[in-house]
Order: sequence, then C-alpha cells, then structure tokens
Amino acid sequence: MKKKELMKKGLALLAAFTLVFGTLAGCGSKDEGSSDDSATTSTDAETDKEDAAPAEDDAAGDAKDTEASGDKPTIGIAMLDMTQEFFVNMIEGGDYAAEIYGVNLIWKSADSSLDNQIAIIENFIQQKVDCILLDPYDNVGLIPVCEEAKAAGIPVCSMGNFIDSDAVISNLYNDREDTKVIGELVGNLIDKSGDVAMLYGATGNFVSDERQGGWEEAMAEFPDIKCTYYEVGWDTAATLKTVQDILAANPDIKAIHSFSDGNTTAVAQAVDQAGLTGKVLISSYDGNKDASEAVKDGKYVCTLLTGAKRVGYWNVQIGSKLAKGETVEQKNYLESYFIMNDDMKAKVEELGIGYEGMNIVNPDKGIELFDDLSAFEEK
Repeated sequence: MKKKELMKKGLALLAAFTLVFGTLAGCGSKDEGSSDDSATTSTDAETDKEDAAPAEDDAAGDAKDTEASGDKPTIGIAMLDMTQEFFVNMIEGGDYAAEIYGVNLIWKSADSSLDNQIAIIENFIQQKVDCILLDPYDNVGLIPVCEEAKAAGIPVCSMGNFIDSDAVISNLYNDREDTKVIGELVGNLIDKSGDVAMLYGATGNFVSDERQGGWEEAMAEFPDIKCTYYEVGWDTAATLKTVQDILAANPDIKAIHSFSDGNTTAVAQAVDQAGLTGKVLISSYDGNKDASEAVKDGKYVCTLLTGAKRVGYWNVQIGSKLAKGETVEQKNYLESYFIMNDDMKAKVEELGIGYEGMNIVNPDKGIELFDDLSAFEEK
C-alpha cells in the first residue's frame, strides 16, 4: 500500500518536473557545447545534484554527476551521456523510481568515452555502492571492470545492453526485431528499390549494434535497395553535418533511418533545409514526445517507443531490488510500442510484417505512454 500511495503522490510532482526537464532538453545537446550537469534528481528521493569534482582518475575528470546522501541503499549509475533529450528524460524517470523504492542515486556521465566509464565504475567500487547500473559504451570492453565489481560484492546491471558475463544482469529491449519491422515497412514504402541511409551510434555499443543489425536484416530482403551506413554517435551536430553531406551528394535518396530520436531531429532539420521534406522518408526509434508529434504531422513514417522515462524508471526499479539484496532474472525485457498513424498501421497489416504480440499505437497514445509509469507499479 505504501508504494501505491507514494506512486500517486509522485505523479503530482511529475508534471512540475516535466517543465524543468523540457527546458533542459532544449539546451542540452552536445552540439551546443553545454558543459553544465543536465541531470536533476528528485528532491523527495533525497539526492543532491552537484558537479563532479576533478576526478581521482583523470579519465573521469569531465564526468558529470549527481551525488547521493543518507542511509538508503545507493545505486551508482554510469551513463553514456546526460545531455541528449533521451538521457535527460531517462534520469527524470529514474529519480522518480528512486523516490518510490527508497534508494539514493549517483548519476555520472562518461561523455561517450570507454575510459571515462571504466574510471567511473572503478570509483563506484571504491565508494562501495550497493548496486551499479550502466549504459555501456562498449559491452566487451567493460567486462573486466564489471567482474571486478561483482567480485567486490556489488551487483551490476546493464541498461538496454547485453554484456556477456555472468557478473552482469541485463535489462534489454527488443531492438533488433523492432528495427527489422521498421526496415521492412520502409523498404516496401519505397517500392523495394533505391538508395537509403541508416545512421547508427557506435560499433561495440549493444543497442546501436542491435538496431543496425535489425536494419541490415530488413535490407537483405530488398536486393534493389542500396543502403549506406553512417556512424554518428549521440551527437546532433555530427548527425546534422552527416545528413547535409548525404543529401548534397545524393538528393535522390529515398529514405533515412536514424537509430535514436535525439539524432533524428537533426535528420529532419537537414531534410527540411534541403527542401526535401515529404520526399525523403524518415523513420526513427525511442519514442520521444517530439518524435511522436513528428509522426502525427506526417514528418516521420514511425518511431518505436521504449520511452526514456519508462527506461529510467524500470532500470532503477530493478536496480533497487539488487541494491536491497533481492534476486532478479538474469535477462529482463521492456515492452515496446510502434508509434504510427492509422494509414501506416494499415500498411503494416496489409504487408503482413511484424511478429506475434507486436504493439502498434497512434501518436497521441504514444505521448500518453511516454509519461505513464503506472504499468511498472507492483501490485
């Protein structure tokens, strides 16, 4: 009963937080050169935001963090990034879960650096946190330090990524299969021929690799489609420049798929600047609110909702169990939702693509689901 009461109380706070984070998301992209800590922790979660001190390890010196205090179990969270909109909203959802489940959080950003992330985790081990959550930059390169944490008695949980080690619990999304569906839809929409581009994050990052792999599987079904792949990281400025170059070299390109909504905003900007809106199909992934609006307006074919707040809440919920000594499954999966207009849903059904149990919702429902954390409430 206590958790349910807190859940209801917390929902009242969530709307206020959304205003704050909406501002942060608007100014937080790396291309704007922001060096401020864009993570804010929930006051009721008894966590305090402060800039990371110059590091004990130089590699983590530029990491941004929010430090925890108090007697509650402490979870250290090693993020890839804390400026892009998805990560800002993920932090908000995680902070809310911390209030519900009674844990302190330490958020740190590795700024898309493997060395930084290793140093952050090593510091968490030294601090003797009760659990470590991480969004791995490299799911192979982090195995040794994760096993070091496990040997020190600290449970480790990977957020959205699979790390092939018994030392790590993996919280996963259906990225490969979901991206394949998007690729199959786009391939049919462009009459199974022509040039397309796929933008991915970084080789070695499990989420990026899975999304790229799903797209490759879809493109293999269309021998007359030529797809070129571009690594853009999580940097909107790099994405914008890449897409501008793509369109300048090949204005007849038929479609561009981006692995993450945060990058897709730059894709749409470049397409619009080139006067190709409506001529170049854009598809995306993550289910941010602005992406759902873009689907509603016909600017995107579709996006796929994992939902940043849902992701943050879910991972901290599982991390809190580990921090308190509870047992969880070695692999856990988050339910996802395709967001598309009714005409696209009808096209998917006509083509017979997808898989059993696949969820398709309209953009308004996607926006509603983005903020709805009640599905995670434990009865």
